[in-house]
Amino acid sequence: MKKILNEKGDLIAKCIVFQIAMSVFGIMINFATVQMGNTVLLLGGIFSILFYFALVGATLNEDGLKDKIKYDRLKEDADKLYGVKFMAVAYIPSFVITGIYAVFMSFGILEGVTYVVNMVIRFFISGMYIGIDIFLFSSTDEAGNILYNAFSMNGYSFLLYQIASVLVCGLFYYLGLCGVNLLRTKKDNQ
Repeated sequence: MKKILNEKGDLIAKCIVFQIAMSVFGIMINFATVQMGNTVLLLGGIFSILFYFALVGATLNEDGLKDKIKYDRLKEDADKLYGVKFMAVAYIPSFVITGIYAVFMSFGILEGVTYVVNMVIRFFISGMYIGIDIFLFSSTDEAGNILYNAFSMNGYSFLLYQIASVLVCGLFYYLGLCGVNLLRTKKDNQ
């Protein structure tokens, strides 16, 4: 982990800032769409997730392209999972906060404090996923409320979203490492 922090510390810091900024952005989008019905809420949720992945993905893809040049010059094989590894390091604070929250909620520990942690998770860590989360797990029937309380309110859905984010972001880096430029312009293609 020390090697990853030395090599990619600036990129990890940038990804953490992106996560917080896009979480707040996602909350704003979803607050604006929550009263417009499930379809608009779902579209707002999808938009905020895609915007987050476009922002982070472009940065990681560019870094993968730079590392490809370095590895080609040194004639070394690149670690194909390196993007997943350093994104997992970038997500450590999110995993820790959400994991502790999930454990506390599952066992009913410190229920008053967990509400504050829930708001931190929803506003500053996983706000871009709120629209999807509300769409998937809120329902007016009893089964939907049970699912919402068991999965979303306990933080398990946010842990899954974070794992998926690490994997998708790792894929963007890997594509750059393979020489795929996702931001190629017409001028670059000529």
